[in-house]
Amino acid sequence: MPFPPPQPTATFPYRLEGKVGEGAMGVVYRAIEPELDRPVAIKVMRAVGDDPTATREARLRFLQEARAAAALSHPGVATIYRIGEEAGEPWMAMEWLDGQTLEQVVLQGGPLPADQVARLGGEILSALGAAHRAGVIHRDVKPANLILLSDGRLKVTDFGIARFARGELVKTQVGYLVATPRFASPEQLRGLEVDERSDLFSAGVVLFHLLTGQHPFPGRDLMEIVSSILLGRTHSLRDLAPAVPEGLVAVLDRALASDPVDRFATAEEMAAALQAFRSPPTLSFSAMKSLPSEISSLAAAVDVPKTPLFRDLPDDLSAAVISVVGSWPGRDLGVQTSASLLERLLDRPLHATPFAGALRLGADWFLIADGQVLAAFGATAGAIGDVVLEGLPERTDAAIHAAPTAPTSPNAPNAPTAEALVAALAATSGEVRVRHDGLDSSFVNLPALAERLQAERFSGALVLEHRGRLGRVLFVEGDPVVRLWQRGWEGLPIERPWEELAASVSLHARVEETALPLIADNFRRAFAKLDLDVIRERGTTRTAPRTALAGGTSPALRFERDPLARFFDWALTSLPAFFSERERAPRWKYLVEWLGEVHSARLYSALPRPSGSTTDSARFDLATFDDGKPAPRVLHVVRRVARATPAALEAFREAVVEAKLARKATGDIGGAFLIAPEIDPATVALLAEWTRGEGSGKWFGVEESFTRYEGFVRISPRRGFHLLLVRETADGFAPLLPTSN
Repeated sequence: MPFPPPQPTATFPYRLEGKVGEGAMGVVYRAIEPELDRPVAIKVMRAVGDDPTATREARLRFLQEARAAAALSHPGVATIYRIGEEAGEPWMAMEWLDGQTLEQVVLQGGPLPADQVARLGGEILSALGAAHRAGVIHRDVKPANLILLSDGRLKVTDFGIARFARGELVKTQVGYLVATPRFASPEQLRGLEVDERSDLFSAGVVLFHLLTGQHPFPGRDLMEIVSSILLGRTHSLRDLAPAVPEGLVAVLDRALASDPVDRFATAEEMAAALQAFRSPPTLSFSAMKSLPSEISSLAAAVDVPKTPLFRDLPDDLSAAVISVVGSWPGRDLGVQTSASLLERLLDRPLHATPFAGALRLGADWFLIADGQVLAAFGATAGAIGDVVLEGLPERTDAAIHAAPTAPTSPNAPNAPTAEALVAALAATSGEVRVRHDGLDSSFVNLPALAERLQAERFSGALVLEHRGRLGRVLFVEGDPVVRLWQRGWEGLPIERPWEELAASVSLHARVEETALPLIADNFRRAFAKLDLDVIRERGTTRTAPRTALAGGTSPALRFERDPLARFFDWALTSLPAFFSERERAPRWKYLVEWLGEVHSARLYSALPRPSGSTTDSARFDLATFDDGKPAPRVLHVVRRVARATPAALEAFREAVVEAKLARKATGDIGGAFLIAPEIDPATVALLAEWTRGEGSGKWFGVEESFTRYEGFVRISPRRGFHLLLVRETADGFAPLLPTSN
C-alpha cells in the first residue's frame, strides 16, 4: 500500500486531505483525525535515494526533530501528537497551524510597525527560551519557520536540524553548514560549535527583516551576504526605518553582534529588552487581506452562488489576465534581484500555505501558486512560459499581488480558493482544445451544459459570445472559479449569474478544454537529482524512477509530462533506429553506440567530479551513465532551453567541454543534446561552423577525413563529443541533422 494511505488504518488513524508543503527533509499533508474530528499535519520523511548511510542519517534527523519538539511544552511550539512508521516510511502527526509564515506576511504586507515587531519578537524568544532550557538549539530560525496564526499568535516550527543536548541521535559534522545561510550566525557559517546565542543572532536578523523588509547584511547575492555576516558589515536600521525607537535599534545591534560574547546571554534577557516596545496582540494575517471591489461587491445580496466577476477587460486574453491580477491587492517592492525574489515566493513552507498570486518583474508577469510558476507573460507580444523565465533581468523593479479569495457565505459555500483562481487564469495561456463550438442558447440549454461540466470535473472555459463581445467562465476541476468579460457588454446584466444572462439574451458558446502550460522550471524543482533506471527485458527498453515519487503531485507536474523524462525514453527507444534508417549511425558513433550502454540517468543535477570532492560548475538537465565499476562513466549530457540561440549553444558547449576535460582520464561524454521548442537558424549555422572546423574546431584535419564524424566538436586532436540539436514538438522530438556530404 502506498504511503500515506488515503484512508485511516489501524496504525495510521488519519484521513488525508491533500499535500500542503514540502522542504528538504519532509513532505507535509493536511489530514483529519476522525476519532477527535480535528485537523492535523502529517509530516513524512522525504526519500533520499539508495545510499544506506544517507537514508539512516535522514531517518535519525527525522526522529531527532520529533524528539526535540516533543521535549517542549510551550504554546509557541507546534505540538507533536504521534510518531510512527507505515510501509517503511517514518511519519509524525502534529498540530495543524492555520496561518502564514512571517516571510509571506512581510512580502505581501510590507514592514511591520515597531511595536508589533517587538511583540512578535517576544513570542519568538519565549519559545526559543523554552527550547534552550530543554537543551534544544533550533539552529534554523528564519521567517519561513515562524507561523503567524489567524488569531495573531505565533508558532516556531521545524526543529529538523536542531541540536539536542540530551543525546543527539545524529550529529552535524564540524565545518558542515545545515542552516539557511542568510539567517545563520557567523559561528554557524564558520562551521563552529553553537549555543543558544546563535539562535538569538538569527532572531535578530528576523526582527530586522520584519522592521525593514530587508536583510541586515548587505550583498547582491548569497556569497556577498555571507561575507558581510562574517565581517560584521550591516545596513543602518536607523536609515532604513527612521521611525524605529532608538532603544529598539540598540537591542538589535546587540543581537547582531559578530562575537557571541557581545550578544544577549539568554532568550529571556533579550525578550526583557524588547518588553518596553511591545503592544497588545492585534496583528493577524487574515486582517491584512483585502479584496478588489469587483469581488467584494459580490458578497452582497445574491440569491445563488456565483463566481468573481471582472469586466471591461482588453480583447487580448493575455492582456486581460494581466489586467485582472494587476487589480489584486499589491505591494511595490522597489528594485529587487529577480532570481532571489522569485525563489522566496516559490518557497513551500512546511506548515503554511505557499504564496498564491502574481509577481511583476519589470514588465513581465508571473502567476504563482503551490510553489510553482503556473504561467508567465512577457512584455514582448506573444512571449509566454519558459521564454520569459529564461530572459529574467538580474535586477529590476518588482511588485507582488496576492490573489484574493471570495468571501464565503450561505449563498456561496463553494467560493474559489486563491490557488484555484490563479490556476484558472494561468490555464488560459496553456494548450487549448475546443470540445464543442457553435452552441446557440436558443437551442442548447447552456446552464444544463455547465452542470454536466461541473459533474465531470471539467477544467477549461465556457466562452460566451454576444454580437462579437466575449465573456469567459473559467472552471477548475468542475468549479466555476472566475468570469472574465471583455469591453462592450455595457447595458447587459453581466453582474448577475451568467445563467440568468443566458436565459434573457441570445448567446453563442463554445467549450474549451485547457491545461496549465508546461513550465520546465517546475519540473527541475520537483524532480531534482532524481535517478532513473533503464530496464531492458524481452527485447524492450523502458525507463523508470529508481525511487517512488512523492504522493500528492499536482496534475501539472506528473512525471510523464516532464520533457526530459520523455526525451530519455525517446532517445533510448527511437533515436538509434532514426540514425540506422538514414545510414548515419557510424558518423555519430559515440552518441549512438553509447545509447546502448546506458544503464541509468540522473535528472537536474550537477555532475560529481571523479575525485568526489567537487562538482561541475554547470548543472545539466539530464546525464546518462553506464554500469562501470568502481564508478559509472558519464555517457551523455542534455540541456533544455526554451529557445536555442547562438548564446545558449555557446554556453552549453562550454559546460560540456568543462565536464569532459574534468574526466579526460576516463573518456567520459560521447554525446551532448541541446533540446528546444524553438531553434534559431543562426544556431544551426554556428554548430555547422564548429563541426566543419570553421569556428572553434581548430583540431580538424587528417583525422576528420578518416572518421567522417558529424556534429563532432573537437577539443583536442583525439578528443571531442557529438553535439546534436533536437527540436521539441507537441508530438515528440525531431533531431536536426547537418546536410549529408
